[in-house]
Amino acid sequence: MSSSNVSVSSASAIPVQTAIPIVQLQPSVTHKVLMQQLPNIDSSSSPRRSERCCTFNVKEMILASSKGRAVYEDYLAREKTFLTVPERRTIVFVVVEAMVNEIGLYPTTQEKDLLAAAIIQAFPCLGIRDGNNLIHSHYYHAKSGGFIETLLKTMRKKQPECRKRKMSLKQKIHRRIPRGYIEDCGPELEEEEIQMHEFMVRLLKSLIPTASNAEQINDAMESTFPFRQYQMKKNLKTPSLILAEYPRMVDFNNGLLIFDDFMRKYPSANDIEQNFIHTYGDRLIFLAEKEMDALPVCNNDFLRLLLICIFIMPEIKKIRKNSVDEKVQQLVIFVSENRNLQEFVALRSTDQTNSTPHPYLVGVGTMTEPVYFNLVIDGNIIPCGSDSLTAFKNLFASYFVFQLHYPVLIKPLFKFFEERVFRLTPTMTATTADFVARLETIPR
Repeated sequence: MSSSNVSVSSASAIPVQTAIPIVQLQPSVTHKVLMQQLPNIDSSSSPRRSERCCTFNVKEMILASSKGRAVYEDYLAREKTFLTVPERRTIVFVVVEAMVNEIGLYPTTQEKDLLAAAIIQAFPCLGIRDGNNLIHSHYYHAKSGGFIETLLKTMRKKQPECRKRKMSLKQKIHRRIPRGYIEDCGPELEEEEIQMHEFMVRLLKSLIPTASNAEQINDAMESTFPFRQYQMKKNLKTPSLILAEYPRMVDFNNGLLIFDDFMRKYPSANDIEQNFIHTYGDRLIFLAEKEMDALPVCNNDFLRLLLICIFIMPEIKKIRKNSVDEKVQQLVIFVSENRNLQEFVALRSTDQTNSTPHPYLVGVGTMTEPVYFNLVIDGNIIPCGSDSLTAFKNLFASYFVFQLHYPVLIKPLFKFFEERVFRLTPTMTATTADFVARLETIPR
């Protein structure tokens, strides 16, 4: 699956009330192209763009194919309207192939967007619900691609060299930008301003992390936030340096000062309980019961949902060279209650000297019966209490607060939370959209 982004903006949405079942569908989009039908042609032999009048009748496209017709008949026979992932892929292949046979391998942006909208209008269960709208931009979006664009790219690669468009010899420079990267921390501060902020930082360090000092600590963290961003851009380049300068992040309120800074950076971030537990919790369990021989044994409901994500997300499952245990350990590692945590973390840090370190959770107890959690960042141990939700919020936030990269093996899990749960960006990667679309087909 391509890693191209897929927008969830309202401009690509179909109101839910207008999306009607395919049985009754009299499409307002019919497919007319002013040219002869030619197989697998490129845009150089197509009519001029201005001569095209291109709308699509997805039902006709589907019924013209034996594979498409079989999917369509199964779809109609079901009491509840849903399509499996293989069926969705068949539909996309059939309609894109029909479009290519008429238009060529290089349709216009408008044509691809019209096809995406027509697919969702014909099969509303394939849309992603966003309030009262159904999003179709995971099938195509002008800037970020989608399923249609991914399939077109695959088809183009299979063409003889003489049929392909010539690519520019100039190669783009791709720079890996960490989460929460601070592009600009504002203008240079005057010496007087720096001294004022440094005084507040010293005051914050001197405050004992007790409930009686909670208001002062929270106020000081709030007031020093812009200066903290300034320091991170200038000289606090590692998590250890930041935590040494702001030790209350380590020892106060179960590490939630980290999540507070995340919310200051992203004040419009959505609520994790509403957007994950309530929206997808039952659906994840339903999907896991269908795909797994047995569900993970864990008495902690939120942690159990995270483990299910790791076990069933297609982009994580397809990584074959690493075991499931190795993938889970990029999220959480469990140790016995009598284990020396400092010794354990130091030993693990030594083992990771040749790899990029990333934050992770250390659970005390067992996966079945976790007692409490710690967040480990750059060798620093941050107690997070007994609530796995709090621990994960701090873990997720740490990537953005300390400007870090996701761990490779479970990157799709964090991307799902970034793009669909917290909704930090207006786009979803195609892999996230694919997983969301699967969940959305399951009735709540």
